[in-house]
Amino acid sequence: MDAPSLRYDYGHPLLDRERLRQMDWESAEPLWLDTTPLRPQLHCLIQQYKNRPGTRVLVPAWDRLGDSLSAIYQSHHALQQAGITLVVAQGNTLDWEQVNHIKKYLQKRYITLGHIIAQGKHRPPPGRVPYGYQWGETGYLPDPKTEPVVRAFFEHFLLYGSVQAAVTLLKENYHKYITPTTGIRWLSAPVYRGHTQTKHQPLQRHTHPALLSPEEAAQIDRIRQRNRKVSRRSASAPHALAGLVRCAQCQQTWRVNSVYLKYKQNTYRYLVPGACPLRPTCAGVPYEPFWLAVLQHLCPQLTQLFEQPLPFGAIKQGLQSQIHQKQQILSQLDELKHQGILDELTTQMRAVTLQTELNQIQNQLAQLPPVNLQEIARTASLPAFWLDLSPVEQRVYLREFLHHIKIQPQGHQYQVCLVFNPPLQQQPKFWFDRKP
Repeated sequence: MDAPSLRYDYGHPLLDRERLRQMDWESAEPLWLDTTPLRPQLHCLIQQYKNRPGTRVLVPAWDRLGDSLSAIYQSHHALQQAGITLVVAQGNTLDWEQVNHIKKYLQKRYITLGHIIAQGKHRPPPGRVPYGYQWGETGYLPDPKTEPVVRAFFEHFLLYGSVQAAVTLLKENYHKYITPTTGIRWLSAPVYRGHTQTKHQPLQRHTHPALLSPEEAAQIDRIRQRNRKVSRRSASAPHALAGLVRCAQCQQTWRVNSVYLKYKQNTYRYLVPGACPLRPTCAGVPYEPFWLAVLQHLCPQLTQLFEQPLPFGAIKQGLQSQIHQKQQILSQLDELKHQGILDELTTQMRAVTLQTELNQIQNQLAQLPPVNLQEIARTASLPAFWLDLSPVEQRVYLREFLHHIKIQPQGHQYQVCLVFNPPLQQQPKFWFDRKP
């Protein structure tokens, strides 16, 4: 009778999901696989092939035999007592360097497993507390001393849409010094929205009190998404048309230049292409008359644009239905496991997959425009509404409705096309004379 040759492997369902999913079951050598720390399959293997000469067991690494050095030694000793030859892919001999490496690796796995279990119980990860929070009995709690600083940063960004201005506000009013890069991380950090996310793990929602409401978080995401269409300087420029005007002839985005006329004690502003490759270059246009002309043709279009009901309500209802369906499936997993329909590994992997899909759908739901967009459009269709706003507020509202403004120079005349967001089938056009 030929000596049996076996394979043994171990994988934790929370730490080794990907490796367990890609396990080779089609090899000629039988595979004994353990997915629990007690390793019952290894003990069963030893009892079944005990005192059978020539039995060989191939193990990928030493750490598969136990979760500590003592456990690895006991498993190795039990295999030797049973007369089973152990073949380790990493090498059958251990020196001090390999022992130290295995010890550090097992300690790292133990810490990572603790983080995953804590996250499953909606507990925050260990480490430094995010600015604006303090430790509580069950996790993060708002810090009365630093929470107003974070709130002031978010409120200023929601009002003016400028990270640099919000950073400057913290420096001047609260003596809190952060870089614009840190401010950008604050805007997208899940922790300020009441969620917890660690490395290589799905997002856990509603684990602690949030400093941002869902509506404010969605508005921040919409402002950042609109600002990606324009350059970094135009995104926070104090002009309504900053970054929106594009030339159809030279394909350049036009910028706003200002000149102080000393003899008139006045500032003259005009729009010019950023880097026009044509010779002669496209001539600029005066800013104020052009802005008033855009406003004159924009207001009537806003009323017509939102006369028909928007499809966002149906889209929102569909996404909410998907969320409810997946939450029901997620709540039934424990019952299916207790009934024996699903094992521990399948339950864990299915829960992670559903949680990831839930996060994606909820992110899509948060990106939808506000429900009262039609009411805002009706108000914005009045010219007096725009004239009462500051240039920064005009910029925020204008980017909500306009994707960009396309102009086509033809001598002194410019054909102007308003490209709405979402686009219309017939884009409104008008002529503007830069030298009336």
